[in-house]
Order: sequence, then structure tokens, then C-alpha cells
Amino acid sequence: MPRSSDLHYQFSTAVTLSAHRQAEKFRSQQANPQKAKQVYLNALAVCAVRDYCQVVGIETDLDASDSWNPILQTLADISDLKIEEVGKVECRPVVEGDRAVKIPPEVWQNRIGYIAVQFDRALETATLLGFSPPLAVEALGISELEPLDKFLQRVEQLRSPVIPQVSRWLQGAIDAGWDSLANLEKVLSLPQPVFSFRSHNGVKRGRLLNFANGRDRVALLVGVKAETASEMRISVEVVPGERQTQLPYHLQLAILDDMGEAVMQSEACNTDKLHFMFLGEPGEQFGIRLSLDDFSMTENLSV
Repeated sequence: MPRSSDLHYQFSTAVTLSAHRQAEKFRSQQANPQKAKQVYLNALAVCAVRDYCQVVGIETDLDASDSWNPILQTLADISDLKIEEVGKVECRPVVEGDRAVKIPPEVWQNRIGYIAVQFDRALETATLLGFSPPLAVEALGISELEPLDKFLQRVEQLRSPVIPQVSRWLQGAIDAGWDSLANLEKVLSLPQPVFSFRSHNGVKRGRLLNFANGRDRVALLVGVKAETASEMRISVEVVPGERQTQLPYHLQLAILDDMGEAVMQSEACNTDKLHFMFLGEPGEQFGIRLSLDDFSMTENLSV
């Protein structure tokens, strides 16, 4: 039976025999001893988080998790668990004495966050130490983890996503995950065109985005300006991240309609900016998709 003084902070449970059997099955498919150990611990961590989700009533799908794919186990250090209708949480194993959680670059994207799972040295007990939102760091101190209730809140938020309405930015609103242009300027050398909305009663917000390779970082800038009472001019720009002068080669930018279909597309080739401008009506939804190699990310917004 699970043991926990407070499921919102930490959760401890016995590692079941069936979890060990599954982990051993995965380990036996690996020729490299170090990789075999990694795969074994990853599988146990996923099972522990699955057990926690069952206790708190969150539906999961092991078969849809990359960590349950023997080929992907060999190619990458992954320990994800698919949360139904939400996404994937990364279940990172640690052992007694570890002060940090290892977060390999291949799991920096396409995760709703990370849960650290600590095992005793006999691998008899698993303790979920806490949660972290997605971060582009290779190690996260255990002391930096947030309580498990942050994971529960994150799942609830994603079940009922709030789509930022950019027209509200004209009244000074700043949505979660977005920042003012002034704050971004402190870490970026932004080209002059990004200032264009300031003198025309417009507002811009931005956010820094990391790609899965761990090397490429860009800034996504979205501007809004009222053209008429029923029409807004939207500006979408992508510029290099800090300490970079050009966008990643073959980076693709696409503007999506409310059905998710691309209506505008562009690709970077030795350039320092990708840029689109279009008109929209208040309440109209659109998406911004950035793609690089086999990875893509989408931001959904409304006018």
C-alpha cells in the first residue's frame, strides 16, 4: 500500500514485483551495462509516478509513452509517462545521496514538467520528491523542486487551457509565460524593427523558446495594434536568442488558422529575423508554429 503523510508534498510507495519484472524485461534488451541500468531505473520511476497518478485519479497511458518503446529506450535517456488529454510528464530517477536530478536535453521539450523519483539502495521504496515545470538545464537541485501539488495544478491547467488574448495586452495585461519587450531587451540584442509598434499605440510581448537539441534558443515576439474598433493588426517575429546573431538554419515559422492549418509560412536561411503581419478580429484564434529538424512547438493565441 502507498505510504504518504501528504500526497500534495511527497508520496512514497513500495516498488512492486510487476514493476521490477517490466524493468528487467527492458534491461535485458540492452547490450551496454550502463544503458541497461539507466533503462531499469527509468522504468521503475515511470511505474512509481503511474501509481501516484492512480491514487490521485489521473488517467495515464503507458503504451503511448516513449519510455515504453524499446527502440527509443536505446536511442535516448527518456522516462516519460503519458497523461491522458494533457501531455507527458518526465519521471526522473534519483538514488539516496543524490543532490540533483539529471535532466537530459532530449526531454527539455514536449513535457509538462518533471517529477523526481528517489529510490532506496535496495530499490524497494520509491519516493516522489517533487515537481518542476520544464527547464532547459541538465541538472536541477533537489532543493529546488516544488511540492507535488504543483504537478496537480499543472495537470488541471492543461485540461482547461487558457488561451492568451493579445488584445488585452493593450490594457497592460501580461499573460503567464510572456514578458514585456523591455524585460526581453535586457537579455537580447533586438534588431530595430521590433521597436516599430511603440510609436503607433501598439504593444509587444515576447518569450524565449528552447529547442530540444539544447543549443538553439530564439525569442518569439507578438505585437498587437488596434486598426479599427473591430480589427487588430498582429505582428509575429522570431529573432535569435542571447549571444546569437542569426536564427537556426532551416528554422520554419508558420501562422495557423483556428483549425490548425498553416496559412503563412517562412524559413530561415542566414537571416536574423522571420516576420509576419496580418489582421484579425477580437476573439479570433490563431496559432504560431516553430519547427526545426524533427521538433516543433505551437503557441495558441486569440485576438
